[in-house]
Amino acid sequence: MKRTACLYRVSTKKQIDKDDDIPMQKIECRNFAQNMGWQIVEEYYEKGVSGYKLSSKQRDVVQQIKEDAKNKRFDVLLVFMFDRLGRQESDTPFLMQDFYKLGIELWSVEEGEQKFDTHVDKLMNYIRFWQSSGESEKTSIRVATKHKQMVNEGIYRGGKYPFGYKIVESDRLNKKGEKTSDLAINEVEAEIVKEIYSLVYNKGFGTMRIQNYLLEKGYKTSSGKKWSRASIHNLLSNPIYAGRFTFGKNVDNIRQEKELWNISEIKRDDLVIINENIWNRVQEIRTNKSPLNRKNEDFKLIGTSSPLLLIGFIKCGHCNNKIATTYNYSRWTRKNGEKCVTKKAIYRCNGRIDKRVNCDGQTTYNRNKIEGIVEDETFKYIDELKNVDLYKEIKKFEKENIRNIEKKINNLKSQKEDLYKELKLLNDEVIKILKGESNFTPEMINEIKDEKEKELVKIQEEIDDINIIEKQKKLNLDDIKYMNKYVMDFKEIYDNADIDEKRMMLSKVIDVIYVYKDKIDITFKAHLKKITDNYDSVYVSDGRAIDS
Repeated sequence: MKRTACLYRVSTKKQIDKDDDIPMQKIECRNFAQNMGWQIVEEYYEKGVSGYKLSSKQRDVVQQIKEDAKNKRFDVLLVFMFDRLGRQESDTPFLMQDFYKLGIELWSVEEGEQKFDTHVDKLMNYIRFWQSSGESEKTSIRVATKHKQMVNEGIYRGGKYPFGYKIVESDRLNKKGEKTSDLAINEVEAEIVKEIYSLVYNKGFGTMRIQNYLLEKGYKTSSGKKWSRASIHNLLSNPIYAGRFTFGKNVDNIRQEKELWNISEIKRDDLVIINENIWNRVQEIRTNKSPLNRKNEDFKLIGTSSPLLLIGFIKCGHCNNKIATTYNYSRWTRKNGEKCVTKKAIYRCNGRIDKRVNCDGQTTYNRNKIEGIVEDETFKYIDELKNVDLYKEIKKFEKENIRNIEKKINNLKSQKEDLYKELKLLNDEVIKILKGESNFTPEMINEIKDEKEKELVKIQEEIDDINIIEKQKKLNLDDIKYMNKYVMDFKEIYDNADIDEKRMMLSKVIDVIYVYKDKIDITFKAHLKKITDNYDSVYVSDGRAIDS
């Protein structure tokens, strides 16, 4: 009686949860083995493992089967269909040959025995998996295309829903005529989402400080667990909170760059928890806080735990290095012998402690003098901004900047489409060349294609550059809208804010502060200054003396 091992596999988690066909495979294999007079000595299970995406070396169960085959633990390897072993034409045929070389018979309930006695046997084996791989690829493309279409149309695709939402029954029907599920806002959780976004938008908090905040408040995730920094990161980067679905955030379990995500063209207003302008601003704040950007000389660390108000946009006027936080310690002993220590935060020039930098400025600066001067000058600037019709300037800004940018992008996209059409015609010409029906040579076609592809790359680079400009223009517009909303009550709101909120409020107005031994220069946001150029009364600081 031949000793038989059986492998049962399903590809997706959905099959595990709903349509698990492993029982079907097991029944068929057991019946087949019984009819053949074989004894099943081992059964292997793979659940949620893709035979198309993963090679045999990446699958622990397959490696265990190979090890058992080497140790002669069975004589026959039986599967329901051979594609249970895998679907990669560059891997699975050779896996089967490896088993055959070990003296293992390979049988499928549906396809019979696979031998490798002749060249034709090997060819048929390869063709089988070549076809299987092709079908998997086509299926993958069809599924991805369908998901992209659903995302673009603002349709919920199922699966785990984000914090802040709940599942409801929709009026949309599936192929079986059954009502499908949809998302709706969970009002209680939505308030927590707003708090989390506010901590970034108004205070510049990072994930660690947000995590501590949520812990202190006793807030839990939907599953009742404590918030992790990864969960907070995912919440802050998910466009669903601005009403837009996404697809393609992860490919083969690898997180993709945001530029590669498919974000819905249609905005679901019924799912908006965070205003889209605020959502975009939060992304910009978090990008600037990324360690990858801290090497950038222009990087502004607005969100910081420093007790100093101006960290992030203050520099030394003598050496152009950043001003950082340091502390002065005072130690003394009371009459009763108790030792005491106090710590006072002060500003320190990084250039002064770097031997490679020649800085003739001060090493440290008193926080009260500097912060007092900056606040006074900012309030003067804000008072003068009250004389500006910001609403009128917003409309002018939108008309002159945003629309022109969109027009340029649409024009470049049209050029791209024309180039793709030309490339298609060139590819069609290659077929004619192979048939001997063309007056062109392959070299001529390749030369033209190279030129067209270079044009495509150049156009895409232009689009990318314009997109960066467009993003910055929209962020500048957000600053102007913010000032339009709060300019009348700016000082009152500022006086009642904590230090993190004050820092974010100043960041809406101030671009950079340069501190010298005897004065401070404040440069206000360029886009605000451009708007106020037509208003002669607007105050601009050209250096206020420090009373030393």
